[in-house]
Amino acid sequence: MSHSDYFKEVLRDYKVAAFMGSSRYTIRRMIEEMPENTRVVVEYGAGEGVITRKILEQLSPEGKLWAIEFNPYLASLLEEIQDSRLVILRDNVFEIAPHLREHVGRPVDFIVSGIPFSPWAGADHAQRDETVRATHDALGPGGRLVAYQFTPLLMCAIKKHFPRTWWRFEPRNFLPYFIMVGEKENTL
Repeated sequence: MSHSDYFKEVLRDYKVAAFMGSSRYTIRRMIEEMPENTRVVVEYGAGEGVITRKILEQLSPEGKLWAIEFNPYLASLLEEIQDSRLVILRDNVFEIAPHLREHVGRPVDFIVSGIPFSPWAGADHAQRDETVRATHDALGPGGRLVAYQFTPLLMCAIKKHFPRTWWRFEPRNFLPYFIMVGEKENTL
């Protein structure tokens, strides 16, 4: 997909999170947060699959990646990725997150999210909080949520539900991103 095709889709569907695909710097920072020995990954708002492809490069041959994408056009682009470890769910993250363990069938090691958690994208405060709580619940011990957003506002919800949190700022993206991480307690 060209940058102009992606931008046209953004203009057509205002709920698409970014004006352009994520930069290689942003992708690298997110992949660096993936725990060692990750086998189960979920991507909220997989878009055209830029991050999806990088995750698959790092994922073990026995791993599985569930990519959730609500936009029909972007989901069709994801279906072009030929990898048996990829499962595409054409669904709304806010609706599927509370039932994520049922869909995946086991605890998740790593969840990466590019969906906008803002009111203009249809997420009110309660829905945003519920989605972060459900994300925490879907993760296994030591599992991580990594969310990249244009503002750090989501960090409040992450801190509320995760015992260990940190963030980074990535200016080499249009627009710059806040990369926020929540790590679930490791109860092993």
